[in-house]
Amino acid sequence: MNIAHVIFATIFGLIFLIAIRSLSVKGKLTMRYTLGWLSIGFFVLGYPILLIASKRLGRILVVQPSVILLGVPLVIVGVVCIQLSITVSGLTEQVRTLGENVAHLSQLAPEKGLRVENFETTETDI
Repeated sequence: MNIAHVIFATIFGLIFLIAIRSLSVKGKLTMRYTLGWLSIGFFVLGYPILLIASKRLGRILVVQPSVILLGVPLVIVGVVCIQLSITVSGLTEQVRTLGENVAHLSQLAPEKGLRVENFETTETDI
């Protein structure tokens, strides 16, 4: 293991963790995403340990260490993508429900003698 790898991983990991903390403090990330991104940052900090472990695990599993080094981040990215898909699906459902509620209220407003101002309908494929 090259000392440059360790230094690079440490510096990059610290910068990444600081950036995620900053976004979290500013309220740009929810707690759930903050924890997810922080775990990836700590994973980057643990890169030298993974490098050593991949060599030993590669000998045990009879695979090259690069397979392990590429497989672990791929699984992490997959988990992040699944989490984002779940969030987007939930938000899509909320938008659909909100649209239905607005449509219902806009129909009830004239019956109650209320005016609906600045209401524009647009076609969406939700």
